[in-house]
Amino acid sequence: GGKRMIKEEKMNEFTPKQQIILNNLSYGKENAISKRELMKLTGLDERSVRSNIAILRKSKNILICSNSQSKGYYFPKDAQEALEFVHETNGRIAELAKIAKKAKKWANKNLNQISMVVD
Repeated sequence: GGKRMIKEEKMNEFTPKQQIILNNLSYGKENAISKRELMKLTGLDERSVRSNIAILRKSKNILICSNSQSKGYYFPKDAQEALEFVHETNGRIAELAKIAKKAKKWANKNLNQISMVVD
């Protein structure tokens, strides 16, 4: 669309690969671009695309959404889409918190055990 998340003069704050990512994101989950497509456009591997998205998501004026249905990345077109992203993200956080709690419980139970490496 015509709307831009980032003003043209601000684009030079980003690496060329990040600029390619930003220039290919559209508004609305129906226009989401897949990780695979971003890999093709940037020449980056999957991990590098994800890490660049993570860096961009930390930028002050950029909100990049994703969801399991759209299978891609996009700028939210409205508050509803942003809130759907919040809901799904909070669900992932809750799942990770359960796993972390389980690991902590295991570690506390096994504090007195010293691991022995056997040749």
